[in-house]
Parts: sequence; C-alpha cells; structure tokens
Amino acid sequence: MQRKRSNGNKRIYQLNRLHEFGTVPAINPDFVYRITVLPAYLGLGLSQIKSKIKSGEFPRPVSLSASGRALGYYGSQLLEIKAKRIKEAQAA
Repeated sequence: MQRKRSNGNKRIYQLNRLHEFGTVPAINPDFVYRITVLPAYLGLGLSQIKSKIKSGEFPRPVSLSASGRALGYYGSQLLEIKAKRIKEAQAA
C-alpha cells in the first residue's frame, strides 16, 4: 500500500526519485535543495557528500528546520560546487 503524500512533499518526493527518471532539471539558483537530492545533481553518493562536508571540501549545508535534521543547499551553492569540481577535473 502506497503512503499518501501531501502536496508540499510531492516536489521533494519527485526530486528524490530523479535517478529513476533519467533526467535532472536545471538548477535554480534561488531554490533550496534538500541534501537527499544532491546525488542526482552532483553524481556522488549521499555518504560521499556527507564525508566531503565533514572534511571541508563542501560548504556546510543550511539548516532548514529548528531541530537541524533537515539540511539543504541554495542552488547558487550547488552551481559553485559543480563549477569547482569541473575545474579540478580539468586540471588533473
């Protein structure tokens, strides 16, 4: 039986399943992306992303809730991360 989702969670649910659809929408610099959808945009696994945050290779995510459990990045930060990774790959 499939869980019923509210409309607010529909976008997050769709973004979490991007790898299944095969296409990823363009990054909007003004949108906040939850940390769980980053693998689709960065090509890294979630555990790799979290280890890069701990080591300081990636900036600290923004807390999206008072408890600090929901984390995310602004689209502009994602674009900077992608540009930095491309530059490093070309230099190697």
